[in-house]
Amino acid sequence: MSDDAVKRLWKVGNANDWLNIANAGAKFTDAQFDQMISQKCPNIIFSYVSNNTPNQHMLNMLMNEVDDAWLDILGYCVRRYGLPAPLVKRMYEHCNEKAKKVCEDNLVIFADCKFVLGTQSGEALKEWGWACEKKREICVEAQKCMSLSQYIRYFENDLKLDIRAIRYFLSKGDLSMASYIFKKEYEAVSNDDESMAYVAANPQLMRNFALNTPKK
Repeated sequence: MSDDAVKRLWKVGNANDWLNIANAGAKFTDAQFDQMISQKCPNIIFSYVSNNTPNQHMLNMLMNEVDDAWLDILGYCVRRYGLPAPLVKRMYEHCNEKAKKVCEDNLVIFADCKFVLGTQSGEALKEWGWACEKKREICVEAQKCMSLSQYIRYFENDLKLDIRAIRYFLSKGDLSMASYIFKKEYEAVSNDDESMAYVAANPQLMRNFALNTPKK
């Protein structure tokens, strides 16, 4: 969709048209973004930030809000894209407490995920091993980013996956990861209904799970 087409449709369209514009990956101007906030269209804003990295103005506008719907979107943005240094400074100096907590919590997730993704192979994997040796636990979202090599090192240092991460890998049908999970965290899987549902729905997982049943 061309910029001119977006401008014309924006002027004559309605909320459904605006949502289609966002879903198409078109760029919003700052004024259009502000309009969506003032007209309380969080679904359109969420679609937009799912397809485009929000600029500092857009993040700044979200940081001004207190309603949960907007703060959920702010959290998603920070978790996925991080937060520029000037806005980190603003967060501590001017943000309301709700927005500040959302930013702080999701910056931790962003940092953990970046660390996991950046230490998956080569020499960087050594850094991951050192972090595991220090018993550094990471958030669930970052655990979901781990490769099998990272998980092996994680477990070898007496660190375990959160059950939500276990469910994630089983839902993906990741056989190599699931096989190691079954060997090392069999009880966690067998005691969780949702995890067992994923196993039951996948014949390969079910077979592997059965092969890893502890001997009595």
